[in-house]
Amino acid sequence: NEMDKSARDVFVEMLPVSGTWPAALVVQEMVMMNDLNSDMETARIMISIPFHVEPVKALVDEFYKLVKSDKPHLQNTFTKSAIDLSYAHLVRRTCHDLTTQQECFKA
Repeated sequence: NEMDKSARDVFVEMLPVSGTWPAALVVQEMVMMNDLNSDMETARIMISIPFHVEPVKALVDEFYKLVKSDKPHLQNTFTKSAIDLSYAHLVRRTCHDLTTQQECFKA
């Protein structure tokens, strides 16, 4: 149904820009479970997460699971690049922030 597809598209577009931790985790889970339509859509959604979410170490740890996963759909060209870039950006934002720096560099 065209209405269902449109509603899903709006939902998927709004998730990363909502900027909440739960939304970021939903995106992470959708990517892990291959719930998005294409390599390009997955990459586009992943790239936007670090720009909108407040950085915390727990999210870095969750997104690391995507980096380390050997699932075939996560090895697609755009998806793999987007996962690596968004993870690096999230790490930088989290560990550069003075309020979370100590948590990042704890032994």
